[in-house]
Amino acid sequence: MTSADISTLPPVHRVGRPSAEQSKELMAAVMRAAREEFAAKGFHHATMEAIAARAGVSKRTLYTWHADKAALLQAAILDQAVELTSYVIDPRASLKDALAAYSRAVLRELSTDYAMAVGALIMREARQFPPAGQALQQGQEYLRRPLVKLLQERGMTAAEADRIGKLYIGALLVDMQHRMIMGHAAPTPDQNRRHAAMTATLFLPGLEARLAQLSSGAGRDDGESGH
Repeated sequence: MTSADISTLPPVHRVGRPSAEQSKELMAAVMRAAREEFAAKGFHHATMEAIAARAGVSKRTLYTWHADKAALLQAAILDQAVELTSYVIDPRASLKDALAAYSRAVLRELSTDYAMAVGALIMREARQFPPAGQALQQGQEYLRRPLVKLLQERGMTAAEADRIGKLYIGALLVDMQHRMIMGHAAPTPDQNRRHAAMTATLFLPGLEARLAQLSSGAGRDDGESGH
């Protein structure tokens, strides 16, 4: 074979470790596959083998990333909630508009079929399966982060903003959680818009009054740290 012949040969593609971007895509595929499998079959009947096959990865790879099925369920729940932490509230928006837009974003994210199914799974098994309950609490913490950040930016301490965030998320999700427990269908976009507006309107007067009080320099607890 001459040097000219060699120069025309196709390049050799070596099999090696996936790139960082490929690993990120594979991990995202695993999260989607896990949520879909858990939603379809429940925690006890879903298997690591089926999740790996659905995601297009080996079972060995799956166990490299997640120690067991319980750890994978927690990761899948938190992965969905983490997506909302990147939600940016327009700093120019009025408090009413900011609350309504944030509320719609949360409800829209949780209204998919598999989100409803996984939510129902968590509600059913949280008492007997502590990791599910822990994931639910962590998930709600992630969900309220954009709201907590907004309230801090407008003058509240971190502790006060987090307390109000917990109350707000509780009110915002009450209908969604009822549907999950009862096995009802996900709310429609119009129902989500109405519930988001209702929750924002319910909290708005108290929040505006509190922020005005803080803006005037009154009502701040000096013993309460913002860190």
